[in-house]
Amino acid sequence: MQSKYKILDQDLIHNPTPRVAVCLCLDISPSMGIYTSSGIPIDELNQGVATFYNAIQNDARARYAVEVAIVAFSSNASVVRDFGSILDAVPPRLQSCNTGGTSIGTAMATCLKLLEDRKQQYKDTGVDYYQPWLVLITDGTPTDDTHISAALDVAEQVRKKQLTVIPISVGVGVDSQVLASFSPKIAPLKLKGLEFDKFFQWLSASVCQVSMSRLDEDFQQDMEAAKSWYDPL
Repeated sequence: MQSKYKILDQDLIHNPTPRVAVCLCLDISPSMGIYTSSGIPIDELNQGVATFYNAIQNDARARYAVEVAIVAFSSNASVVRDFGSILDAVPPRLQSCNTGGTSIGTAMATCLKLLEDRKQQYKDTGVDYYQPWLVLITDGTPTDDTHISAALDVAEQVRKKQLTVIPISVGVGVDSQVLASFSPKIAPLKLKGLEFDKFFQWLSASVCQVSMSRLDEDFQQDMEAAKSWYDPL
C-alpha cells in the first residue's frame, strides 16, 4: 500500500495543477443486468463511463486536473479504481452481479473514505483542490440499514460545502427519500430511460468547467442543460 501512495504522490508532485476529485458510486446489483426495452442498464452505464473518460482526456486542462475513482456495489462494495491521473487511464468494464442486494450505505462510506484519503494526500503534497464530487447511481432500494449512518456523514460534508453529491435513480424501484438523505442540496434526479451517455456528457462538461474556475468560486451546476437526461422525482 505504501508503494502505491508513493506512486500517486509522485504524480501530485510533478503535476501541481489543482485537482477535481470525482468519485463514481455505481450499482452493479443483479437488476442492472436485466434486459429492458431501452437496453441492458449495465451496458449503457459502461458506455456512459467510457464517454466520461474520453471527454475528460480530450480536454486540454481537465485531463491534468480531474481524478476519478470508481466504487461498484451490490451486497458489498469494491474499489474498482482508486484516485489518480486519468490521462492514460482505460475505463473499466463493469459486470452486474448474479446474486446480491443493494448496500448503498457501505458503498457511500467507501467513497467518503477514498475522498478523505485523497484530500489528505493533496494537503501533504501542497496541491490545491476544488470541492470534490460524489456521483451515486442506483436502480434499487437499500437491502440493509448501512445507508442511515453513511447518509449523515455524507450530508454533513455537503452542508459544510466540502462535497458535491449528484444522486441519480434508474428505473422505478428506487427510494427517493434514501437518495435525498445523502444530498441536502441537489434533489435526486431520475434518469430518462437509460440515458447514461447524455448524463456523463453533462457530468464531464460540468467538471471541465470546474477545472477552469477559481478555487474560491461557488460553482453552480447547469441544471437547465441537465434536462436532456433527467426527470425530477
